[in-house]
Amino acid sequence: MAAGVLAEAGSELMFRHALIRQALHDGLPVAVRVGLHAHVARGFADAGASWDRVARHLLAAPQAIGGWVLTWLAGLPASALYAQPAIAAELLDHARRVCLPGDPRRELFTARLCTVLRLLRRPDDLVALGEEALASVTDPKLLGEIAWNLARGYRMTGRSDDGNAVITRVLDGPDPGVPWRSRLRAEQAHLLLSDGHVG
Repeated sequence: MAAGVLAEAGSELMFRHALIRQALHDGLPVAVRVGLHAHVARGFADAGASWDRVARHLLAAPQAIGGWVLTWLAGLPASALYAQPAIAAELLDHARRVCLPGDPRRELFTARLCTVLRLLRRPDDLVALGEEALASVTDPKLLGEIAWNLARGYRMTGRSDDGNAVITRVLDGPDPGVPWRSRLRAEQAHLLLSDGHVG
């Protein structure tokens, strides 16, 4: 602080200039930098810091995403992730890629990523992920969430008929539960009305 490198920011310290922080960060060997980000992320998570603060360190060292991170991420409330969809999209994408085959958390991350992509208005990415997920996700509730988002993605890209087909397929399968069943039926009605299929 005496040298002007750090300054007080409330109860915390911050670098006085972003360039100083960047120079110190870039000057560290990659392995050390990854280790420090992973250590700080775990410390923040254990201390109950905001999820996005933890996520920023994890995304700066994506090699550290695995193990405890997957359990922590799966335990976060969906609403928290959806409040900051850009960060959530990147973190969920990394997490689903490192999940081992058969890990149920991969289905959860996939469903949440579909929602985040819809919030970010990235219909092409949403459709690609949603179509892949329909062939691999088995949890009916998660399938309901995925199908609802996928139908919205189809609607954004002018493919209402595909959206209707997806909803019919999921509703004809195992029950996705009341919330998603209701949303799917409402979306199907919207698709039919917008395409002039009903009077």
